[in-house]
Parts: sequence; C-alpha cells; structure tokens
Amino acid sequence: MLIPCTGSIQHFKSAQPIGWNVQLIGNNITVTDTFIDAYSTSGAFPFNTDGFDITGTNINIFDSTIINGDDAFAVQSGSHNVLVQGMT
Repeated sequence: MLIPCTGSIQHFKSAQPIGWNVQLIGNNITVTDTFIDAYSTSGAFPFNTDGFDITGTNINIFDSTIINGDDAFAVQSGSHNVLVQGMT
C-alpha cells in the first residue's frame, strides 16, 4: 500500500500480506492504533514483510502492534524526525 500524504492513519489492520505492509511517503504523518500480523512459522511466507517503510519528515507512529519476521520499521535515507512510541 502506497500512502503519499500529510495526515493520519488510525485503526489500520493488516493480516497475512504477501509482502511489505505500509509505505509512508510524505511529511507530517501520524499513525495510531494499527495492527499488522505478517508472521508465519511455515517458512513459505515471503521474507520482506516490513511493517512500515518510512520516507519523510515529522512522522509519528503510536500505540500499535507489529508481528512479523522482518523490519517492524524501515526508515529510509533522508528521513528525519521519526518517532515510534508505545509499540508491541
């Protein structure tokens, strides 16, 4: 899912995606109360199950749960003022 924006995402849920989950591109983005379940014990599930790929400025992610076998957060080069808080 590609989300180029300034704004917010609330109560987003993703279960067993075939690849990465959310790509945040933009500035002044707030994400709250998300749940991402991209974990598999079978070994057949895709390896690139990033929770959030982040490219931008002033991005805040709060009170969320990410269950996966890869990066929960992948902050890309050039991004700054990224805050992740209250995560499981």
